[in-house]
Amino acid sequence: MSSLSAAWVSPDVLPIRMTIATLPNLTLDITAPKNFTKGNRFGFFPSVAVGYMLSEEKFMEKYKDTFSKIKFRASWGLPGNDQLDGRRFAFLPTIDTDGSYKWGVNNDYNRASRFEGEFGVMNLTWGNG
Repeated sequence: MSSLSAAWVSPDVLPIRMTIATLPNLTLDITAPKNFTKGNRFGFFPSVAVGYMLSEEKFMEKYKDTFSKIKFRASWGLPGNDQLDGRRFAFLPTIDTDGSYKWGVNNDYNRASRFEGEFGVMNLTWGNG
């Protein structure tokens, strides 16, 4: 049995997850946030898990009152990281307006200044952690 689901996490991310529900469990997760450029947006994060139900073995029948379910599970997967310390659209540079400059004999003239804040990183993509 397999299932395909899409879960709305935030306005920027729509992950698509496919799970194949067998004893070895396989999950394929595809996510595309708007933090990256179109060519770097999609991330593919597979995972696999296997389990063993010890409580279903014949020799465990006499312990059913004490242990109703004993399961051993091992899993492996690739996690993805798209967290950028709260910065959205990190591929675009920002313009800051903090500060001003003064001139004149007594510094009596004042103008607000604008300057490049954070640089845009065009090839920014998923990090695996």
